[in-house]
Parts: sequence; structure tokens; C-alpha cells
Amino acid sequence: MLRQEHTCRQLAEALGVPFVELDALNWQPNWVGLHDTDPAEFERRICEATAGDAWVVAGSYMDFAQRCFWDRVQAVLWLDLPMLVLLSRMLRRSWQRSRTNELLWGTNREHFWKHLKVWRRDESLLYWIITQHNHKRREMRSAMADPRWRHIRFLRRSSSAFDQSLLEHAQAQSGGMGAGLYTSDTPQRFMAAGSKICQEETLDPRAVMIDNEV
Repeated sequence: MLRQEHTCRQLAEALGVPFVELDALNWQPNWVGLHDTDPAEFERRICEATAGDAWVVAGSYMDFAQRCFWDRVQAVLWLDLPMLVLLSRMLRRSWQRSRTNELLWGTNREHFWKHLKVWRRDESLLYWIITQHNHKRREMRSAMADPRWRHIRFLRRSSSAFDQSLLEHAQAQSGGMGAGLYTSDTPQRFMAAGSKICQEETLDPRAVMIDNEV
């Protein structure tokens, strides 16, 4: 089972395009986030990192992403996993990182137990997932319906089986791809993978804009 960041990095390598991780641009030492403390600098970093013609971006930060590069995006892969799956992954990943004292983005280390303290809302990732899951779904569906983004092809992923299939099909085709996950490059490879995988996924026909509506 591949993490979002790991999947995107592999995808960028397969396509030979730069990989941009928004969390790496945002988080400073001691878990200080530029998105809160210096949003202008965070936006500048994102715009600079996505100034090229082709890239794979992992992350969300939708307001910043929309201002910096959504007008150039051709494909968005939405990782719409059930809340229980997200919680399970978060707890497992956080425990592993904390146990191994993994250094994240060269600046921070994971503290597993603080994520369980839901009464500390500014520190608990568990609290954030529980309270923001439905909000983020509404936010993405709103973006899909927004006429400003009608040029974007959205693909919603709702199962963990998608990761490896996407990579395999991406490597077998030609073109460029974006994931969520975004790209400004021509998305033939992404769409070839998405078109086949969509046959096995439950997708919103209105939201998924690929070669043929599902």
C-alpha cells in the first residue's frame, strides 16, 4: 500500500518530470507552517516550484494551489478515501515515524501520542481528519462544479488498489500526468491509466472528465 507522497514521487520519476511536495514547502522547524505564519512566502514558493511546463505535485492547500497553478493544471487526482481508511493510515504511519524517529522534510519529527489528544485541536491530526473529512469532500466537489476549472480533468480515487495500477499504466503509455495531485503537462499517460481504472471505480460521472464520461 503506497503513501500519497511515495506514489507521486514514483510517478514523477516514471514520467521524468519534477516532483513537488507542498508539505515540504510549507513546514518549517518546530512544525511552524508558512500557510499560517507567512502565506505570501508560501504562495511564492509554490508558484516558483510549479513555474515549469511539467510537474507532479503532491498535497492539497487548495486556496494556494488554485491561485498558483490551477489555471494551468490539466489533471487532478482526488484521493477520496473513507475516513476509517485515512485514520488507520495516519495512525500506522505516525506510529512508524515516531518509533524510528524519522526526520520529515529535514526539519521536524513525528510525535505519535500528541495526535491522539483530540482536545488539543491545533496539534491533533486525529481531530483534524475527523472534523475536516466531510468539509474537504464538499470543497473538492465545489471545485469540480466551478466553471473556472472546467478545463481540468478530475479523477477520484476511492480505493487503495489505484496506486500501483496508476503507476503501471502510466509507465506503459506516453505523455504527461498530474496528481493531487496536479500537472500542467499533457495528460495522455494519466488519462490512459484513468480511463481503464475508472471502469473498476465508483466515480461521479459529472466530476470525472476524461476521454469518455463514466
